[in-house]
Amino acid sequence: MNIHFKNIDCVKNRDLGDIDALAASIKQHGLLQLILLRPKDDDNFRIVDGRRRFYALYLLNKKELTPEQYRLQDFSDEEEQQAAFVVNTERKQLSIAEEIQQLAELEKKYSIEDLAKVIGRTPAYVARRLKLSTLSSKWQKVLADPEQYPQWTIGKLELIAREPAANQDLLAFRINDALTIEEINHRFAEMRMDLSLAVFNAKDCLSCARTTAASELLFTDLAKNNCCLDKKCFIKKTLTAIQTILKNENLIPLRGSNNSWDAPDYKFAEKIKAQSYYSFQKVRFAKPTEKANAIYVCGSEIGRYAVVTEYPKNATPALGKTDAPAQKKERTVKDMEEELFRKRNKAALIALMNFLKDKNKWNFDEFLNRFQDKKSAITWNEVTRVFFVSLMQYGYHGEYTNYFRFKINKAMLDAEYLREDMFRKCLEWTFVKVAELLRAEVGYTLDDISQTAGPNICKLFHLDWKNDFWKPAEEEIPASKTLIAARLKEKNQK
Repeated sequence: MNIHFKNIDCVKNRDLGDIDALAASIKQHGLLQLILLRPKDDDNFRIVDGRRRFYALYLLNKKELTPEQYRLQDFSDEEEQQAAFVVNTERKQLSIAEEIQQLAELEKKYSIEDLAKVIGRTPAYVARRLKLSTLSSKWQKVLADPEQYPQWTIGKLELIAREPAANQDLLAFRINDALTIEEINHRFAEMRMDLSLAVFNAKDCLSCARTTAASELLFTDLAKNNCCLDKKCFIKKTLTAIQTILKNENLIPLRGSNNSWDAPDYKFAEKIKAQSYYSFQKVRFAKPTEKANAIYVCGSEIGRYAVVTEYPKNATPALGKTDAPAQKKERTVKDMEEELFRKRNKAALIALMNFLKDKNKWNFDEFLNRFQDKKSAITWNEVTRVFFVSLMQYGYHGEYTNYFRFKINKAMLDAEYLREDMFRKCLEWTFVKVAELLRAEVGYTLDDISQTAGPNICKLFHLDWKNDFWKPAEEEIPASKTLIAARLKEKNQK
């Protein structure tokens, strides 16, 4: 039976591509694949598969389908929808947006598990695809224009889509970059909080939709730990619990890593004067069966109990020895020279600290010119690094070890350029924080104060360590008469 085109319902709901080329192919080789039809009633039919072939035949001025060109199959509405989806995805004729739309329609009638069986996919695949529809507006543009953003594969967008919109937007400033999957995972890992480590009662969180456990199919890689995806909520509950804990227990409040100075936990740490971990001889997380004597009150470790070992009196932070009485030994010229150097170094560091603390001594225009100097090795990109490097030095448990005591590497971070007003704010904040760091540094014994802190800080900020800080220290602390005599004696002996 021939079927006239006027009796065939063919919905043109998407771009069908180059129909002219297909028509030319059919004209030369004939229709190689049958058009799948579903009977609507006695005289009318609907195309389930073969819309492009139908329109190509129409371009060839065909009026009817012959029995050799079609196949009839009686579908229910649901079966038709399933068949159309499977056929189109197998031939990759659906765009990702169309695939999401059709999956959303099918989800109204099936659970994710049943839908996965129907289309021959895993439940995780279906869940990830459906979640793409919840991308924030900034990321929806990337999904809609894959040619402009080829670096953002569907797999990467699925990782972003499983996060709350607020977390997605925190990564949106990197839209034009080519992040790896590892980098994306690392970024979002910093935004999740492990509920098994919560100091508050997390019982209510078990039924919260903003947890990884509530979306198991999306977070198959995090099946072991249930994490909170709403960091602000987690920190708010944690701070409430910490205040009660500090009130009832004699614990030392500690600063954690990845501090953000405008965050509630950072402000809380400032308010209660929480201590940085480098103020102690040793710091480690407390074991479950161990009595803690400290607790982190801000940063990524917030709420974690810790055990700290304080520096004993009359002991250096490096050695911590108090048992054996110090043995007196005859001091050589070298010993006295080293002691003089350390005294001058401390005085110079104190002068640098006072300079950084005193805004009246700063000349921002001069600093700006130094950083903008085309001949200088410091670029605007590195101006931003000044800010981040100093931030990492200030109270960061994990990073401070890597860049121990001001051994700063200017090339360790990448960042976007700063405008002039942002540079001023950045430098002002950084000076104050580095000054606070130096306050702790000069509190060490002479043997343990860093000898490279001053030169490295001055190099980073384009300050003159030698002339502005070291020479005044030499004038303030001259060589003692004992040292001068020992030098002369040593010279005569040679």
